[in-house]
Amino acid sequence: MSNVDNEMDALCKAIMRQERRDEKPGFFDLFTIPSNRKACYIFLILCLTNKFSGKNPCLFYTETIFKEAGTNIDATVSVIIYCSVELLAVATTTFFIVDRFGKRMLMITSTAGCAISVFMLALHFYLKDFHINLVENLNWLPITALVSYNILFSVGLSFGPVSVLSELFPTSVKAKALCIADSFSVMMGTIVSKFFQITKDEFSTMSVPFFCFSMCSLVGLTFVAKYVPETRGKTLEEIQQFLIGKEQEEIDLKERTFSHI
Repeated sequence: MSNVDNEMDALCKAIMRQERRDEKPGFFDLFTIPSNRKACYIFLILCLTNKFSGKNPCLFYTETIFKEAGTNIDATVSVIIYCSVELLAVATTTFFIVDRFGKRMLMITSTAGCAISVFMLALHFYLKDFHINLVENLNWLPITALVSYNILFSVGLSFGPVSVLSELFPTSVKAKALCIADSFSVMMGTIVSKFFQITKDEFSTMSVPFFCFSMCSLVGLTFVAKYVPETRGKTLEEIQQFLIGKEQEEIDLKERTFSHI
């Protein structure tokens, strides 16, 4: 009986929240409603971690990176390997991995792996530029680090921001959230790519931007582990309840009750 009462109470609260959203649908609901605002924070964490892990520079400057690395493998062949691995990693993640391990754990693993992979790539460039005698037998490291980065990025960070948009935002503001998110994502991608170019030219080495990307990934890992929830197997209403929190949920219920009196 208590389970039925609890379920009925949850349904009543869900209906009241939906009615409240429908009363004043608008652009600023993204920032004025606490649950939407919390979803925005989570998207911000994932988007910044996604971009500042170095994905755009690795994608846009792949051939340049391999040429600068001075590997024995042809740069064009390396790019083909890099892109082929990404395709396989995305397909494998989509069909076999996400539902088995959960998105939060994959995003944490992905962020940690990207931080390590980018650090190893930065270390190679540092040794090549300042201790060239130490990299004579490390020609395999750049392509190994980049391919590892590509795989690890694809199993978690690649779908992180997208999953937030599809799962954390209610339908009433999802279209507006998508519009802002796409614009913000493109802007951050441009900034990161420009940052890579400027730092590479300023310091005459690729180690500096990649060390920065590694540090940003570690910072992002801390925030992802602390604030990003697991959404596997949860309904939209359960996710909204998590975002709202118990205290705010009780406040909303009382406000709604008094408005009907």
